[in-house]
Amino acid sequence: SVASFGKSLSSHQRDMIISKNPKHLYISYDYDARDKSMRICDDILSRSSIIVHFVELPEDIDAVDLGKNKYHELVMSTPPFPGSRIYKIFEGVI
Repeated sequence: SVASFGKSLSSHQRDMIISKNPKHLYISYDYDARDKSMRICDDILSRSSIIVHFVELPEDIDAVDLGKNKYHELVMSTPPFPGSRIYKIFEGVI
């Protein structure tokens, strides 16, 4: 895992993630960084074949507020981000 600390992902962190070639990547930032999170998803999708998941937190709730078990459930139930190859297959685009 890569901890970005804050509400952005540096190009170095992005490149490190892509070089590890994970099958799935979960992006999770606070609600107020929602737009930036989606741009990160798009950026990684444009540079790799990683299946990206955008974990959307409810407004005014941090991951810590949810607790470990509820946050894990949220992460595991998050579908692929639109644009991910697997999303396109499920939607019949590919």
